[in-house]
Amino acid sequence: VLEERSVGPGLGADSIAMMAPIGLLAAGVATAFPARPGRHDPTIAAVATGPGYRSLLRSARILLPLSYVLTSAMSPLLPFRFRDLGVAVEWATPATTSWMAARITVLLAMWRWPGWHGRWDVLLGGGAATIAGFAGVMLLPGLAGMLAAFVVFGAGLGVVYYAALYY
Repeated sequence: VLEERSVGPGLGADSIAMMAPIGLLAAGVATAFPARPGRHDPTIAAVATGPGYRSLLRSARILLPLSYVLTSAMSPLLPFRFRDLGVAVEWATPATTSWMAARITVLLAMWRWPGWHGRWDVLLGGGAATIAGFAGVMLLPGLAGMLAAFVVFGAGLGVVYYAALYY
């Protein structure tokens, strides 16, 4: 069954060969940045890092690796889930991208709306959405439920990722 989904021999090596120049370019660009970030204005930093900042930071540091573990656990199982749901091979990738679209939408929303800063409900909601979305993708019987779960999963990932960057 998996052989039918293969796009051909050598694709992995070709992909790595195509990514190598991009990585080298990124490494070159990174050398333009200082080794240490600039100092922050203490007044602005105090406002941005309220009383619960350290606890939120610790929580985000736990949720971010958990989100990557769940993503890594889900990815190799998706071909089997799609097969079991009767999803045509050519629709598997577009269906899977729904979680990334949700993630990017949440990232953009959090970037533009500062009202989530310092709020436990947002961070815990993101963690809960990530776990619930993962469970839904793995367990819900039907493509519609799976797509909804992808959106929940992606939204949770977006919250966790952006909060980890912020805190």
